[in-house]
Amino acid sequence: MDFDTYEDWAQQECLFIAGLLEKEDLLEVLRTCLHLGKEALEAFASAHSTEIQDFLHTPREKRKQLLRRFREPHERHMFLVAVLYEARSGLAMLESLRKFGVSGSAGTSRSTILLQAAAVSQEVAARAPHLYPFAEDEPFGITHEWFSRRET
Repeated sequence: MDFDTYEDWAQQECLFIAGLLEKEDLLEVLRTCLHLGKEALEAFASAHSTEIQDFLHTPREKRKQLLRRFREPHERHMFLVAVLYEARSGLAMLESLRKFGVSGSAGTSRSTILLQAAAVSQEVAARAPHLYPFAEDEPFGITHEWFSRRET
């Protein structure tokens, strides 16, 4: 199976979803994340896993309709962060599958597939994306006072 086309598509998905988050005002998204915390975001993502899958299965031009379910900005922020996390996680897996040449083509031994899958698993675990998509390090731990700083 050739993962290159899937990887390219997944990368475009991530860019599209990140663009939707940017339209929400990234400082507001950060505020939502810090106010609610990582555990609340993870619980929200778990509770809305069906909606996340529906969103990713829906053509891009029809996704605004799905976002209307989340009328409160903080809910929309959490949803889009969760969707982007899902897409970035899938992209990380696809990149690793391609990197290690995982393929179920005819003639590939089971042990080769097992070893390739093990390498992919270790690679993905080592470089799994953060929940918060716009920082090298997750921002959880920044205090709310950070927002009251004034530039001088």
